[in-house]
Amino acid sequence: MKNALSLDKWLEIAALSMFAILLGFSIYLYFNLPETIATHFNAVGKADAYGPKSTVFILPGIYLFLQLLLSSISLSSDLLNTPVEITAENQERQIELGRRFLLVLRIVVGFIFLSIEYAAYGLGDKIDDDLTIWLLPLIILLLAIPIVGYIVLARRAR
Repeated sequence: MKNALSLDKWLEIAALSMFAILLGFSIYLYFNLPETIATHFNAVGKADAYGPKSTVFILPGIYLFLQLLLSSISLSSDLLNTPVEITAENQERQIELGRRFLLVLRIVVGFIFLSIEYAAYGLGDKIDDDLTIWLLPLIILLLAIPIVGYIVLARRAR
């Protein structure tokens, strides 16, 4: 159990670090972008809406909210939604897996948000017209891996 606590501690540090990195990158962008920036991109990666550069702080704000929400869910085992029925025999393991899944999800979402900010603003003049060719599949893959992994592990630990 000591290893599990150690792993959870490192995952928590990684999740909080993702917020710090995202916020730091947003601050960097704020001081290095023009006053008006692209705020939305269509399906082919072309900017189709513009706004003030302060919008770079929207994703860190959303990420902070998600961090707090997922952290509060993981604190109450009653709020965890598991893919298998919780029994007296599997309760401890299922709760551990559910909480760890939420930790991993917090890290993945942070990485996704950081990727979005980098792709949208960090590339500057070198922005690729085919932005969504790699970004959307990356987002789907990054979300699918922990979800599928959690479901498999939870079913094995019935």
